[in-house]
Amino acid sequence: MPHRHGLGEPAEGDAPELARGLGVVYQLESTVTGKRITVRTATLNREHPELPSVCDIWKAADFNEREVYDFYGITFIGHPDMRRLYLRNDWVGYPMRKNDDPEGQNPLRMDNEETVDTTTELELNPDGTVKNKELKLFGDDEYVVNIGPSILPPTV
Repeated sequence: MPHRHGLGEPAEGDAPELARGLGVVYQLESTVTGKRITVRTATLNREHPELPSVCDIWKAADFNEREVYDFYGITFIGHPDMRRLYLRNDWVGYPMRKNDDPEGQNPLRMDNEETVDTTTELELNPDGTVKNKELKLFGDDEYVVNIGPSILPPTV
């Protein structure tokens, strides 16, 4: 896997001499001094990988952590909106993992996926356990309007 630089990049194959877990690499740079540091964090639990979220420190990590969750399956504890970002909600597996079988697990679906109006925030309790907290994305009096691109006929 090629090494990519950025906030929360997956670190599955970055250090072959270390135990084979799942993790992320944070490339940090001071805007004052210009100094750079690299912070690596990982978990050896490949079945249910969990790492602490850094969204409360860097808001920009929000989408990066969701992308890593979507493609690698790493759950970020404390993330305010831990749901898939790119793939369908009913997608099985994590396509960037080496052991993933997308064709076997995800046959071509011709139906629309179910609309999900909730998300789950994972909170770390003082005793080290994790609690799921369900959050509603839209209230009963709110509407979502898709004003996506429209294709206009060419003018003559």
